[in-house]
Amino acid sequence: MILATAIQSMVLSGYDSPRRRPGQSNEDKLRERRLFWQAFVFDHGLALQVGKPPMIGHDFIIDLRDDLPKDGGTVTFDNGITLNILREHVSLALIKRKVYSLLYAKDAVMKRDHEVVKLISDLDFELYNWKIRIPEITKSDRPPEKDHKDSGLMCLTMLHYTYYQLIIVIHSFIFQCSNLIESDDNFENILSSVALCVGAARATVSLLDFHEDRHPFSMYVCTYYLSF
Repeated sequence: MILATAIQSMVLSGYDSPRRRPGQSNEDKLRERRLFWQAFVFDHGLALQVGKPPMIGHDFIIDLRDDLPKDGGTVTFDNGITLNILREHVSLALIKRKVYSLLYAKDAVMKRDHEVVKLISDLDFELYNWKIRIPEITKSDRPPEKDHKDSGLMCLTMLHYTYYQLIIVIHSFIFQCSNLIESDDNFENILSSVALCVGAARATVSLLDFHEDRHPFSMYVCTYYLSF
């Protein structure tokens, strides 16, 4: 309810539009757009978690932030790769939008077995193409500062977490198709989806290996994200 109210206020105020209002500065418009993108990311993550349609529907055209936005938001890692973190989360949210509308929405068109298998494969491939641009998580070579947590490591952890959870969401849909499960012809597809779900679940838990057990970020991930 709080998110719905916030989104409604943003839309009424024009946060979803890239056009500036008369007299509005570039900085203010960038701030509005950043807030709207963050709401979009949260909205589509919540839609998959609770199984209800997102509030920001397909009638909203969602663009991506610039690679190097004027208001910052980029992180440069030890290997020299620079990522716009919010841009990457929006990219994942756009894939979530497809996953929900094509697989989990109540008005999704019923598909034959081979169509479901192809759809899962296509969504997995799109997710893979996103993932190959994202660096793997490694321990930083920089000496840790006192009472300081590597913000880049935390951002990268959340991107990887969302990626693994999307793998599970995409491939676990196959278990909702009774005809697929009962058919011997699709045994290899089912086995592959099971393996991917198990691997993603293990990889999700292993993300905590890069963080101190008692750090607030680790506790936040455990209590909020890993509880789903």
